[in-house]
Amino acid sequence: MATFRLHLPTPFSPKPPPNPSPLSTPEILPSPTDAGFHFREKLLYLQRDLHLDASRALAANPALRSAPLPSLRAASDALLSHGFIPEEAARILSHHPSLLTSDPEDPLLASLRFLLGPVAIPCSQLRRAVLRCPRLLVTSVPNQLQPALYFLRRFGFVVGELGRDLKELKEFPQYFAFSLEGRIKPRQQMLKESGLWMPLTDMLKLSDGAFRERLVDLRIESLDKRL
Repeated sequence: MATFRLHLPTPFSPKPPPNPSPLSTPEILPSPTDAGFHFREKLLYLQRDLHLDASRALAANPALRSAPLPSLRAASDALLSHGFIPEEAARILSHHPSLLTSDPEDPLLASLRFLLGPVAIPCSQLRRAVLRCPRLLVTSVPNQLQPALYFLRRFGFVVGELGRDLKELKEFPQYFAFSLEGRIKPRQQMLKESGLWMPLTDMLKLSDGAFRERLVDLRIESLDKRL
């Protein structure tokens, strides 16, 4: 009797695909919405373009973490448009990183217009004045700069009885950084009552003790001239 054997087909076993070559692996680009990617972009901008210490800038102004990169560039662009070179803009922003997340219109541009307008600092001297006192760019025009200038004009400190003019103010823009009520008015009043004159730099930069000593010296000198 013949024997029949049933031949079953060999089960198909697909071969695993070959490992892709590293050279053929497509590059995965960061998504435009990748928050980490944008944060790294900001760090590079702070460090490479502005030469800032990113850690210190973030500590001084935590809003930098969430601010978009274009808003960070706005402050630097505003300074460059007024003749500051990149190194000078970086120096100013390193002193006051809050400008990087502030609306450039106020206080930065408002302060620059105030210096060029009411204070009448020539465009050619604007950079020098601001670099002497970068704090001017974070000072409120209506709350501090305008009242300080008004005081000078109102009480004859710029022109008039004490013989001052705007040239002295242009040479000492730091004047606007001092407290009007805490230092400027009291010292001006003491000079006025004594009929004495003192350069703005001495009047405001001296400590309270040194100012009083200088005032005594001026009174003695005034008496000697009368004798």
